[in-house]
Amino acid sequence: MVNLNTLKRTFITNVKNIPGWSNKKKVVAFISDDWGDLRVHSDIEYEQLLKKGIPVDRSPHTKVESLATEKDLYDLYELLSSVKDHTGRHAVISPFVIMANPDFQKIEESGFTEYHYKPFTNTLMERDGNSAAFDAWKKGIEEKLFLPEMHGKEHISVPIWMRKLQNDADLYRFCFKNRFAHYNAPSMPHPIVATYYFESEEDFKVIKSGIIEGVDLFENTFGFKPTTFNPPNAIFHPGFNGALASGGITSLDTSFMRVEPDGKGGAGKKRYRFGEVSEEGLVHFVSNCAFEPIKESQDVVETALSQVRAAFRWNKPALINTHRVNYVTGRGNHTKGNNLRALKRLLNGILKQWPDAEFMGVGEFSSYMNSTIERKRE
Repeated sequence: MVNLNTLKRTFITNVKNIPGWSNKKKVVAFISDDWGDLRVHSDIEYEQLLKKGIPVDRSPHTKVESLATEKDLYDLYELLSSVKDHTGRHAVISPFVIMANPDFQKIEESGFTEYHYKPFTNTLMERDGNSAAFDAWKKGIEEKLFLPEMHGKEHISVPIWMRKLQNDADLYRFCFKNRFAHYNAPSMPHPIVATYYFESEEDFKVIKSGIIEGVDLFENTFGFKPTTFNPPNAIFHPGFNGALASGGITSLDTSFMRVEPDGKGGAGKKRYRFGEVSEEGLVHFVSNCAFEPIKESQDVVETALSQVRAAFRWNKPALINTHRVNYVTGRGNHTKGNNLRALKRLLNGILKQWPDAEFMGVGEFSSYMNSTIERKRE
C-alpha cells in the first residue's frame, strides 16, 4: 500500500529543487547551525528550570546540547578526514556560528534596562580555564575541515527578550536567574530563538545594528569575514540584506518558503529559489537536505541519501543541514558516537552512489555558485 506521507515528502523534496540556478557539478556541503550558542549552562540550572515547569527536556537543544569541547571537535575532525572524494578532498562541515550569548550579570546590574553580551570564546575560556577548545576550532579551520560562516550574533530576538524581562517579569526573571534566555511563552507568535523576528521599527533598528556588530565580532574572532549567512529558525526580512552586504556577505542560505516578519507582530511567507539575487546583490540558495540523527527514529542515512538523490536529479548541490547537537557530548548526549557513525555511513554512501561527488565548505560552494552566475551575466 502506498504511504501518502512518503509520497508527499518525496513530492516536496523534488519540487523545491526544480526552480532556479542549476549546475551539473555534484557538490556536497554540510550546513551545521548553532555553534557558539549556549542555552542551558549547567545540570543544576537544568533541574531548576524543569522543576518550574519550563520544558527544557522536550528539545535536544536544551536537554543535551552545550558548547563543543576540544574532544568533540577532534572526534569530528577524525571522521571527516577519513573520507575523501575523487579529487582527494576530505569531507568538511561549515559551522554556522552564533558569536555571543547574553551577559546575565551585566544585564542585571543595569536593572534590566540595557542588553550586554559575551563572546562565546570568553565562555569557553571561563568553562575550561584554558584556550584548548578554541585552539581546536583554529586547527579545524587550518586543516579546512571546519570552515565557519555566520548564523547571528545571538540566537534570541534581543529587543523582544528584553521587553519580556521588563514587562512579563516573573517567569522570565526566573529563567534569567537560571541563565536561560530561550524560554518561549505559549502566547508568543514566534519563538524567542528567532533572532531576526521583530515587532516594531525600533526592534528592526536594534536587530540591524546587531548584524553589523556580529559580522565585526566574527572577523575579530576568526581573522576573516564571513561570506555566507543563514538566519536562525529560517525567519528573516529582506530589509536586513543591506547590513549583510555592507559586512561583506555575498550569499544567503534560505528555506524554500521563508517566514518574513511584517514588523507589526505578524509575518508572511515568501518563496525563494536557487540563484535568486537581491537588490543588494546577495545570492540566495536553498537548503535542500537534512541529516539530524539525534532527532530521527527512521533510517536517517537512507532519508538523507534520498534527498541527495533528488538534489542531483535536478542538477542542484546537496546542501545538508545537520545541527551541532548531533556532534557534541553536552549533558549526557549518549548518542554522539552513534551519530558520528551514521555520518560516516552517509559520507561513504554518497561516494558509493555518486563517485564524482565533491565535498566543499558552504562558503566555497557559494563562491562557486556566484562565479557561475556572474559568468552567465557577462
